[in-house]
Amino acid sequence: MPSQRKSPWGAFFYALIFLVIGVGGYAKFRDLEKSGGREKLPAIAILVYQAVGKTGVLAVFGGLSAICALAGVARLVAGKAPESQAADAKPSAE
Repeated sequence: MPSQRKSPWGAFFYALIFLVIGVGGYAKFRDLEKSGGREKLPAIAILVYQAVGKTGVLAVFGGLSAICALAGVARLVAGKAPESQAADAKPSAE
């Protein structure tokens, strides 16, 4: 039975989402600090901002993005290895 491998594209998608939240959150918080006002933002971004500031928002979500991207790369590499080994293997005489 063939092994089920997760697609790396889901990890890359999450990496992109985390990066957008990080950069967008940084920009929104920068604008809010300059001009004031009220803005709707994801609750997790607000909690991170309260804990570590606007640069921390970018760092935390950028770090999550990097972890997801590395997971995607690891899945790509793991997916390539068995195929190359299968090509090198001698066919069995059955």
